[in-house]
Amino acid sequence: MNTRHQADQVDAALLLALTAAPDATTVALADKTGLARNTVRARQTRYEEEKSLRSFDRRIDPAFLGYP
Repeated sequence: MNTRHQADQVDAALLLALTAAPDATTVALADKTGLARNTVRARQTRYEEEKSLRSFDRRIDPAFLGYP
């Protein structure tokens, strides 16, 4: 049984905010999107349960390691 949901406008707003700041807190996401904290947290929980989001890798600025 497939219980995955299709993304809606709320998901789109959250995903855009997460793209800009992948490590943002629930409160920061709520402030950025204008959504209630409970809405953001419920969506985050759903994403985790459905495995809708994949992990993100932190990227290192090559200049920090001495590369041009």
